[in-house]
Amino acid sequence: MEKAEKSAEKAKDKYKENFSEEARSNIESAAGKAAETVQSGVDRASEKKRELTGEKLIQELLQRLEKQQEYNDLLASKLEGALHRIDKLEDEVEQLRKTH
Repeated sequence: MEKAEKSAEKAKDKYKENFSEEARSNIESAAGKAAETVQSGVDRASEKKRELTGEKLIQELLQRLEKQQEYNDLLASKLEGALHRIDKLEDEVEQLRKTH
């Protein structure tokens, strides 16, 4: 590790010796732009890979299934409540018929 650090420091010093501040700034700016371009390409390639392998589609389907399950659970609980109220009303109607 120490050897690598010394080599890096040596390279950094030579870089500073051989290039003016303006040149270093231009080099670093170009390197930053190149890194951004490469990262953008990697991101696009990763997205295409996900599309081609079906990973993206599977993920979307899983999300939709999860939402559908939540919706089904909500409907089931509302239906259960409604059926309970209907049973209660039917019992009340039956009681009224018996008393009249």
